Formats: sequence, C-alpha cells, structure tokens
Amino acid sequence: MNQSENTPYYSYSLKKIEENFHAFQSAIPGVMVRYAVKSNPMKEVIETLSKQGSGFEIASKTELALLLARDVDPSQIFFSNPVKNPLDIEYAHKKGVKVFAYDSPEEIDKLAQYAPGCQVILRLRVYERGSVFSLKDKFGAEERQAATLAKQAQAAGLVFYGLSFHVGSQSLKLNTWKYALEKIVRVQVQLRERGIEVMALNLGGGFPYVYRGMKAPTIQQIASVIKPYLKKLGIPNIYAEPGRYLVANAATLTTSIIHRTVRRGDTWLYLDAGTYNALFEAMDFQGNIQYGVSAADPTSTKKQKYILAGPTCDSIDTITEDARLPDNLKIGDRLVFEDVGAYTNALANSFNGFKQPKVLLD
Repeated sequence: MNQSENTPYYSYSLKKIEENFHAFQSAIPGVMVRYAVKSNPMKEVIETLSKQGSGFEIASKTELALLLARDVDPSQIFFSNPVKNPLDIEYAHKKGVKVFAYDSPEEIDKLAQYAPGCQVILRLRVYERGSVFSLKDKFGAEERQAATLAKQAQAAGLVFYGLSFHVGSQSLKLNTWKYALEKIVRVQVQLRERGIEVMALNLGGGFPYVYRGMKAPTIQQIASVIKPYLKKLGIPNIYAEPGRYLVANAATLTTSIIHRTVRRGDTWLYLDAGTYNALFEAMDFQGNIQYGVSAADPTSTKKQKYILAGPTCDSIDTITEDARLPDNLKIGDRLVFEDVGAYTNALANSFNGFKQPKVLLD
C-alpha cells in the first residue's frame, strides 16, 4: 500500500487543551471563559472544555445546536455576534440563551422582537492595529454612541448587562488591550452619569498563540496589562472569549508528498493537504501563518529550501515558500505541521474534490 493512502490526518491532544484552559485561568483569575467555538468546533474539543468548566461563545444557530447536543448549559453561552439572523435570535432565546451582543439600533429592534427581555452587551469598536486578522470596520459602536445605545436598549425592554470589545484575532501588541480598556473606563463613566451601571465586561478574543517566527505577547504579559484596569473598573462579572490560545498547539497535521519538481530554480513539494482542505490560514491573503514543519522520518541531516504547495489546481494553494527540510525528500515521504489546532478543520473544505484530513485523538 502506498504511504500516502493513510494521509492526510490531524492528531489531537485533548490534554493540551485542558492545560491551556487552566493556564489562561491562572493568568487572569476570576475571568470567566466563553470559548470561541468558531476556532475549532470539534465535539471532542467542546466536551473537553465543558468538563473543565468553560462556557462558550457562538455566532449562529448551528453553533448553538452543536453545543446543545453536547448538553452545554444555555446560560453559559454568549451569542456574541453583534449582527444576527432574526431566526437565529429567536431559536437561541427559546433554547435558553440569555446574553446577546449588539452594536447598532437596528440590532436592538431585532432583539426586542425575537428575544424580549434578554440581557445585552454593547460591543465597542476599539483600536486593533497589530492584529494578524483585523476586524476593520465590520463591528463595533463608536464611543460617542455608547450611552445612547444603552438607553435605547433599556427603552426597548432589554436588560443592559455590560460592554465588550475585540482587539482582532491573533493580536500581537500589548497596547491594543491598554487602549481598549482605557475606552471602557471612559464609557463606564459616561454610563454612570446617566444612571446606567456596567455589570459585565467581555474582553473578547484575540489572545495570541506564538507561531514559528512570530513575536507575540504571552498570556502573562497580557494579564499584567489587563489586571490593573479590571481593579479600577470594579465590574463584578468579567468574561473573555479565547479561541486560538486554547486549541492552536493541540494538533499536528501529517501529510504526504505527492510530487517533487524544480520550477525556475525553486524546488517544489506538492502535498496531499494544502490551504483549502487543511491549512486555510497559510494562504497569503490571510494572515500567512507560518506553521512549523518537519520530515516525519528524516534520512538526511542536510537541509534545503522548498516551496510547499497543496494538491488543488489553484495557484494560491501554496503553504509556504521557505520550508527548510532534508534535501532527499521524495514522493511518499511524510511531513508534519505543528500547532494546527485553530481555524484548520473549521475552515477546511473539499475544493477540487480533495478530502479533508481525518482526525485522530490521543
């Protein structure tokens, strides 16, 4: 049997997810976790985090149904997408989800109609330069709108619960949290002046994982910025929505070489897994995440540079142009990519008919 018949596949360590969850809680004590399901919606990941006491953050009816099928308590779920399908709102409300995000008067109208009396958290737009995946202008109310939107929510019969922000996925600069929390301090004062108390603060996501060649702050460094502000604010309920931080290092991808050739002086290796069916974030127009990669069974210590590409006929299906690997690699040899637990199988598809990787659990 050809070696490549068993690949590609992901190998998961659920124990690492448990360790990451407790490391996060240890760094920022008292912060209640609402895991961002979008980063990896595997049922085993959901079950592992649920057993550790995690809550969850969703953006759709489908993600909610996934959690309910795993017996997750709806009261531990935030519907944090600030722009929601009305039918999804109605479904979530009927199933017992209590907290919904919003950032516009139009969303208030939808929530008042389809989730009357629910608790709402106002999402603010914050400075997010330095994040690998910027949220740009898609979400978030301006600071000057906060008091008006809070009052409008109350007038519509909703329970104003608090504030939230998101510094962008894979945020690499400590100042992003500093600037965001300074804005929260200012908005809290504005709301108090109008008789509105902030009972909850959602720190959102963006907590980074340090990929190969990337400089990023540790969770301890981020915590050192966050903690003084939390003390100053004195808000009783603090939440966060880590995703990537909890799952990135919990998986590897094993793939096989299906072709080797030289083009214009560069040596190319084509693999049975690429950016479409396994490593979407490695695409250049994404954040160009650089996954660590090595030969599964090296037989040479001499290294050379390779361009690694996926199996599809799309030219943007290129994983990296600078992989340093043994010089004698051939068809059938296997490569292992590290730290592929976040936004990989969640975004994988079968474009061109190439299968998505199997999942193996430890």
